Amino acid sequence: MQITVETIAPCRKRVRLVIPPQKIHEQVEGMIRSASANLQLPGFRKGKVPRSLVEKRYGTAIRRDVKESMLNEGFQQALKDNNITPITTPQIDLEQIPLDAPEGIKIDFEFDARPEIDPKGYKGVAATVAPVTVEPSEIDAQVAELRKGRRRPVKDEAGISVPKEGFAIAKIQFLEGSNVILERESLRVMAGMTLAGAGAEEFEAKLLASKRGDTFDMPLTYPADFEVASVVGKPGTARVTIREVYSLVNPEDAEVLKDLDIADMETLRSRIAEHIKEAKEQQERRKAEEEILTKVMESNHFELPERIIDEQLDQRLTQYKMHLSQQGTVPAEEVDKRVAEERAKNRTDFEEGMRRLFVLEAIAKKEKIFVTEEDMGREIMSISQRNNAKPEDVVDYYRNNGLLPALRIDILEAKVRNFLFENAQKS
Repeated sequence: MQITVETIAPCRKRVRLVIPPQKIHEQVEGMIRSASANLQLPGFRKGKVPRSLVEKRYGTAIRRDVKESMLNEGFQQALKDNNITPITTPQIDLEQIPLDAPEGIKIDFEFDARPEIDPKGYKGVAATVAPVTVEPSEIDAQVAELRKGRRRPVKDEAGISVPKEGFAIAKIQFLEGSNVILERESLRVMAGMTLAGAGAEEFEAKLLASKRGDTFDMPLTYPADFEVASVVGKPGTARVTIREVYSLVNPEDAEVLKDLDIADMETLRSRIAEHIKEAKEQQERRKAEEEILTKVMESNHFELPERIIDEQLDQRLTQYKMHLSQQGTVPAEEVDKRVAEERAKNRTDFEEGMRRLFVLEAIAKKEKIFVTEEDMGREIMSISQRNNAKPEDVVDYYRNNGLLPALRIDILEAKVRNFLFENAQKS
């Protein structure tokens, strides 16, 4: 078997296989003999089925298997001899390959391969890791958030207006002219809330100026999902009557400490400071890792498989175009323009992501960094804990959605980024 490989485009290979007729004949005869030796048909003892009967019943399938076997053998040999890692498989129509041609089989096929990268400049990269400090004001802000999350409502007895940090219980009547068409009782209303079809700022201003027993009207246009279909799109009025007013009161320190099972405020502030410091250190590390990776990318230049990029973009943009068309909010004549704009933006992002992946994988290969089953297990456990789910349910979800390979890539990237950070010159 003669095998030649040529590069016809960036990361695009063409393989030519020439298989002599003698080899084809030997393969076919060998498979027929093997089938004859192992078949057991009615009227014949095992291994005694005539060749002519095997040929008649199974000749077509045998010849197809021979084609597939020889082409796969040639493809694998081409990859091995030329140190090629494919990212697509050749598309070959076996039915169009004759086995009985006098010259044997001569066939060309193409596929996409990973870029050939010998990564360099990835050790000892200069990176800045700024020291972190925690200011008392940051701790104060976190303590305030803890208090805020534990506020309790207190009913107003003094006749105050609805506080911005509070709420009211109200009755809302929806009117068409002077007729009430819908009424809702015991609704909670508060600052920042929107009343569909009405002005948000006007609603908030009137609400915050109201006390218990007050009523105010809000002009509105009934929205498309309003419960009374006959008034949709028409002007109307929402009449709001304040039944009760509540303030939100912060708990005492002792209540917060008891809820958190912490002895005193000094201990609480110390723990908050530790968490803030850890978060800032992680942020600085991510910034340093990104700085390192950017410099590594600048040291490694290579061409990308354009065909793969185009195919991925076409798939993504086809979905985007369908989404725009189904929404119906974008004029038909604008859809193609939007798609073209997305193509330009997405192509740059997609190319950058693919470059990074190839470089990180090349570094992993060179440094013998692997994703073990223990790594996968730890990440599955972490995901399950973050989502309050069972590990087996997480595995099923990732497997059923074809996401396990992507998870493995994410873990590999994290391990390589850690390797680059640990081997960087940090200042």
